[in-house]
Amino acid sequence: GFVNGDTAGSLTSAPTCSTSASASSPVGTYPTSCSGASDPNYTISYVAGTVEVDPAPLSVIASSDAMTYGGSVPTITASYSGFVNGDSASSLTHQPTCSTTATSSSPAGTYPTSCSGASDPNYTISYVGGSVVIGTAELVITASSDAMTYGGTPPTITASYSGFVNGDGPSSLTHQPTCSTTATTHSAVGTYPSSCSGAVDANYAISYVAGTVNVGQAPLSITASSGVMTYGGTPPTITASYSGFVNGDGPSSLTTAPVCATAATSSSPVGTYPTVCSGAVDSNYAITYTGGAVTVGPAPLTITASSAAKAYGAPVPAVSPSYSGFVNGDTSSSLTHQPTCSTTATASSPVGSYPTTCSGAVDSNYAITYVHGAVDVTPASLTITASSPSTVYGSAPPAISASYTGFVNGDSSSSLTTQPTCSTSATASSPVGAYATSCSGAVDGNYAITYVGGTVTVGSAPLTITASSGTMTYGSTPPAITDTIAGLVLGQTASVLGSGLHCSTAATASSPVGAYASSCSGAVDANYTITYVGGTVTVSPATLTVTANNVTIPFGSPIPSLTATISGFVSGQTLGTSGVTGSPVCTTTATGSSPVGSYPVTCALGTLAAQNYVFTFVPGTLFITAGSTMICNHNGALVITAGQSILIPPGCRQNGDVSVQTGGSLDAEGAIINGGISFSSGVVLRLCSVNLAGQLYSTYATGALVVGDGTSSCLGSTLRGGLSATYGSGGVNVQQCASSGPITISQNSGGVALKNCTIKGGATVTQNSGGAVVTGNVLTGNLTVTGNTGTVVDTPNSVQGGQQVLQ
Repeated sequence: GFVNGDTAGSLTSAPTCSTSASASSPVGTYPTSCSGASDPNYTISYVAGTVEVDPAPLSVIASSDAMTYGGSVPTITASYSGFVNGDSASSLTHQPTCSTTATSSSPAGTYPTSCSGASDPNYTISYVGGSVVIGTAELVITASSDAMTYGGTPPTITASYSGFVNGDGPSSLTHQPTCSTTATTHSAVGTYPSSCSGAVDANYAISYVAGTVNVGQAPLSITASSGVMTYGGTPPTITASYSGFVNGDGPSSLTTAPVCATAATSSSPVGTYPTVCSGAVDSNYAITYTGGAVTVGPAPLTITASSAAKAYGAPVPAVSPSYSGFVNGDTSSSLTHQPTCSTTATASSPVGSYPTTCSGAVDSNYAITYVHGAVDVTPASLTITASSPSTVYGSAPPAISASYTGFVNGDSSSSLTTQPTCSTSATASSPVGAYATSCSGAVDGNYAITYVGGTVTVGSAPLTITASSGTMTYGSTPPAITDTIAGLVLGQTASVLGSGLHCSTAATASSPVGAYASSCSGAVDANYTITYVGGTVTVSPATLTVTANNVTIPFGSPIPSLTATISGFVSGQTLGTSGVTGSPVCTTTATGSSPVGSYPVTCALGTLAAQNYVFTFVPGTLFITAGSTMICNHNGALVITAGQSILIPPGCRQNGDVSVQTGGSLDAEGAIINGGISFSSGVVLRLCSVNLAGQLYSTYATGALVVGDGTSSCLGSTLRGGLSATYGSGGVNVQQCASSGPITISQNSGGVALKNCTIKGGATVTQNSGGAVVTGNVLTGNLTVTGNTGTVVDTPNSVQGGQQVLQ
């Protein structure tokens, strides 16, 4: 299509060309395209081309391996040659399956391996086979080992096997082994080899392990004879008897004959003494010995228990033995165990006669018998003392009890045949003093009884007088203090305490908040020990009322300092003399952009403090009145200057542009403004349900810019010319608006909200501080939210015909 000798070099801008195919593109056809050429002399059109991607070659190689006959068949795996673009086996559409014809029961030999079934549209796949080599298995044949005794029959030698596989056994062998030993019936004691040989099988490499036959000694038992003798007699002669000779052997066949003896002698004590044989020798016999015994019998011995006397309750006398029948110079010290002697009498035994006995003596040389003795018990003395308790005036007389001196053997008052009776001369009305006690009438056959008297001491009764407690408010009259008496007896009243009893408190009408003692004193009575318990009068704080002062400001004015009035002082005090310090903190829900209306003013404690007062709070009201000027159906430009606060109420029109200059405020609600608004360094601009024909332009505003606050009292407005708000310091709040032009909110402080608006010209929210919330908007054009600081919320928004840029 070039004319006049033009070439590609003649173009103002050369085209750029590309394809969607890449080095990693799968097999297929991919478009190529050119674009971007320009030249004022040509109308340029483009025709696409193609790039075709063909399959790459891929080899799948089956693995090779080895195994022994009867072993586990190795797993056949695939290796690969030809993958590109970082592909691996996991990239294949279908994995290959690999196998071998070898099995665990295959005979020794070589068997092929192979893979198949792999597929992938990006590769042309070929296969390379491998092999599995099966070698012979190892088989070990072991000759059996055994034992025989000298002169016995040689054992049969058998083969055992280690290494058979695939269910093979000895019957599987091509040729069976033969087994034997060199041992015979006449072989002497010793060790003789056993062996196997001659087995054949093509699937096994056969080796042999020899065994042994042990020829052991024959058992021979030699037993020593037993005998009986008396203590001091002559020991018997000990001989040997035999069990176990074979092949016609006898005692004369032994290489060395045994020697036999006993440990018993003429002086051996009664008992059993062993007999033994030892020393026999013969290499063909394993000789064991069995002992016998010589028994020596005992002589008779008599032991007699001693007799004695003791008083009732005295310790039991020791009982000792005497002896008759020792022989051969023996004494009691010769006994293996000495006898123990005792009596049935105890420390608690009543008067009478009690037997003594001995037992437990042991000596193997004697047969022991025993003879009894006796212990006689006599009476003891007992002293009974009447108790000396204490009581208090007006109480019932205490019970008089007996105490005892002289009980023995664990006896107590309950052991007496007849109990004593005890009493006192004191009564419930006896004055303070000492009164006699006595006991009498006790009887017991084991004791001679005497009596000792005692004393009852009557002491003063305890009496507690408690002063009453009370409460009062700071500045009021103290409560009267009364007494409570606890402890009067015998029906007595406070009159017995005399006329001096009185009660009072340290609190006065001028006492500061705190706790003050109350007390009683002056009571007197010789029969009482009087104690006093104080009370407390608590002075609680008086209440001061903190009332928030009402205040009225025009719409758009800043919120003034809020104050309060304090009332309720007592005792003629004022704020200056009451000790109250600090001041309350008062706040209101109103802001500089709040519409006309009334708003609560509430106060809290703040730094208020006082020792004698607490505080209660009463709210006030902040009234926001309409601007100093209210306009309706105004024609021409409207200029709002410093200090002016203009209200355009619902249903009114402003036919012309509006300029809000430094220090001015505008509140328009439900109005129609046929023009634009410029808001330059103004204090408050608030549009609620306003139809604005021109652009809303705001720059360097010192107060809030509100175009709908999301509440039913201030709905969004229609902005036909769009919105531009820059460099403001009071925040920007735009909600539920409809804008035909673009919205730009940039480089403001105090926070930004752009919510639930329909915007036909796109929106830009950038470089704002204090946070930015952009959500619920429907836009035609681009939405750009970048460079904002603080908490940024940007979802969800619907962007139609453009793109959303976030950063």
